[in-house]
Amino acid sequence: MSALNSWRRSVLLAAIAATCAASGETAYAAGDAPAGDGHGPHQRSTWNVAPDGRGQSCMRWRPCRLETAREQVRAAAPAMTRDLRVELAGGRYELSSTFVLGAADSGRNGHDVVYAAAPGAEPVLTGGREVRGWRLVDPARRIWRAAVGRLDTRQLYADDVRLRRAVHVPGLPGDVRRTATGLHTTSAEPRTWAAPTDVEMVWRARGAGAFEWVEARCRVTGMSADAAGTGTDVSIAQPCLDNAVGIYASNVAGGGEVLGAPSWSENSSTFLADDTRPARWAIERTAAGNAMHYRARPGEDPRRRRFVAATGETLVRIGGTVAEPAHDIVVRGLRFSESTWLGPDTGMGFPNLFANAYAIRPDALSPETYRGEAFPPGALELDKTHDVRVEGNRFERLGAIGVRIQSTSRATVDGNVLRDLSAGGVLIGRLGPDLEGEVEDNVISNNAIDGVGAEYGASPGVFLNVPRRTTLRNNFISNTGYSGVTMRGSWNGSGTTEGNRYVDNYVANVLRRASDGGGIYTVYPQGTSWDNGLLVAGNVVRDMRPGALGFGLYNDIGSDYSTSRDNVSYNFLIAGGGCAQPYLNEIRSTGNWLRGRLPGVPDVWWVCDGPVTNVEVDNHSLDAADPAADCAARPACAAIVANAGLQAGYEDRLTGTYSFDDVPTFEDVNADSFDVDSVHAGLDFGWGQWIAAYGTPGYATTSHARFATADAGPRTIAPVRGVVLSSLVLEGSGTYTISDGTSTRSGTLRGPGRPVRVQTGFRTTGAKVSLTFSDGQQVVVDDLRVSR
Repeated sequence: MSALNSWRRSVLLAAIAATCAASGETAYAAGDAPAGDGHGPHQRSTWNVAPDGRGQSCMRWRPCRLETAREQVRAAAPAMTRDLRVELAGGRYELSSTFVLGAADSGRNGHDVVYAAAPGAEPVLTGGREVRGWRLVDPARRIWRAAVGRLDTRQLYADDVRLRRAVHVPGLPGDVRRTATGLHTTSAEPRTWAAPTDVEMVWRARGAGAFEWVEARCRVTGMSADAAGTGTDVSIAQPCLDNAVGIYASNVAGGGEVLGAPSWSENSSTFLADDTRPARWAIERTAAGNAMHYRARPGEDPRRRRFVAATGETLVRIGGTVAEPAHDIVVRGLRFSESTWLGPDTGMGFPNLFANAYAIRPDALSPETYRGEAFPPGALELDKTHDVRVEGNRFERLGAIGVRIQSTSRATVDGNVLRDLSAGGVLIGRLGPDLEGEVEDNVISNNAIDGVGAEYGASPGVFLNVPRRTTLRNNFISNTGYSGVTMRGSWNGSGTTEGNRYVDNYVANVLRRASDGGGIYTVYPQGTSWDNGLLVAGNVVRDMRPGALGFGLYNDIGSDYSTSRDNVSYNFLIAGGGCAQPYLNEIRSTGNWLRGRLPGVPDVWWVCDGPVTNVEVDNHSLDAADPAADCAARPACAAIVANAGLQAGYEDRLTGTYSFDDVPTFEDVNADSFDVDSVHAGLDFGWGQWIAAYGTPGYATTSHARFATADAGPRTIAPVRGVVLSSLVLEGSGTYTISDGTSTRSGTLRGPGRPVRVQTGFRTTGAKVSLTFSDGQQVVVDDLRVSR
């Protein structure tokens, strides 16, 4: 090498070394190996990875793969003298298997191992795979087909919007009765369904012979003509059928249910013939390969859209063993998206038991078989860990639970966004059938949880299952299939619940699909004394689906040692109280601001037939005509509202795009309309303001907000504090006017099938927006975007 080139190389390496010193990196010449074991006075502290990373350098200018960085950090961790960071560059990390961090990947010597987004980057950990090759196979019905090989999934997204599977309502036509192997119907129609063994049947609530608070799912395994040749015998997967029959017949909350005709059926291309539900899909599984069918909207060409199918169940798992747990690990600033869960497609199915629990044996509710239940997976799982922090991540478009935590202590889940989830937002507790380890001293705070239960309708925003000393504070929970927060205490020898605190949370628009729940729901003993019982304080709980049975603050069976104080609860059937079956003891409800919607009953009402003893009730009543306005006019009540929800500095968790396609659809068997959510995470629509109508000819989807023919408005949208409504899409005829009281926009709509995006130009955060349309016109409102 010439002297000049040698000098240039020395200068370049010196400059690189100076830059790396500032960031904690170590500089190497091309081809050099990394600092393998981390020993020495200048221990390496940062590894850089990218979706297309390769090699062993793991430097910013030569990133490696995520797995490579994990192995190098694992080798360096025993001698670490400061935090070790793995920085993820932006882009999609398409995971082919679960990324696992175990005990050997833990922090040491008082320091953490951190997996975080690189500055300014948006890394996405995903199981998603793009679906291409759409062919039009039925022009009259606008049905397209794409071959997907061995890919199997339960979730499909178009341009990041969840698409619903094709459905048939009712679940079986004709007169239906249960048989030893499934169901019999007098109708021959089911024998015409394409791919019948891919069909899934869904039983919702007591009308179908299930509990009021569940949705059960079992797969069809066969269809054949009955002995007379006129009806149809339907075989149902086992043990799903026997488990569902067994648990719903048990004596709980009235019990004695007899599983009958399903509420609806899903996933056959035959169901795409329903013109009132376009933008639906089905997957057909064959030995030669799987195929997707999609019914397009009028004028839609799927080849011009980006379709992504979810694969993989758990994207990241952090865990060890009881003897050697994983610990001192931080996950920060990442996105988790497009996971699935294929469990309901197996013989086990999803015989929903309670919240996200499902039965794995028919006697799962008997006192001797607490371990007879299981739970869906999480996109991120913590299992046998301590001192793990999950901070500032986004969990979106997931096929099961967002974050699942078991056998863990001193974990923090803070400042995350969890949206558009098939099941629950956060599941934490002792989770059967494996009950190893305790769950204690964990904190769940400042998370925005929105759009929960898109597929499994009995999903709560947060499910706490026999935890100890868990703090749930300052979360914003909205738009949930079941309760906003579900807390199950000690039962059937499952462990001891004590010292839990749920404070300053904002919970809105719950019971979207299930019933017999509430804003904050508790069941079974919450402690063994007032000193270690449950405290529910400073929370706001409001709004539920009309027609559901719901309490704002709900103490169910045996919720001993529960204290509710200084909360606000309104727009529920009953503001507070619960079910005394077989009993309710040691309940305190004081200083709360309450108003239920059921006339003629007290704000706190105990139902069922059991005794209610040692109960203290002393609360304030809000005005029935407008409880929200009455609360705002009373300083003590208004202060609770102002303090509930996300703390200052977390407002950006409320920004983003809110499409009514993201709403958990309600496959209503009896009615053709339902109330769309009154509160999304970033927008407050006001109680009873927005109506979605099924079966409107010429309209794009079945879950947009629509106005009735003579209902011109005005309608109101109030951005949650700290954000503004920046734009929205309007589709229909006539004129519109939108105003935030300072600025006004008006215009003319283009007609059905020709949506218009309206940029508001609004700047005043939190300002209430009014929206008015010309009389006699029906308008679709969708794709509302919120910014700071």
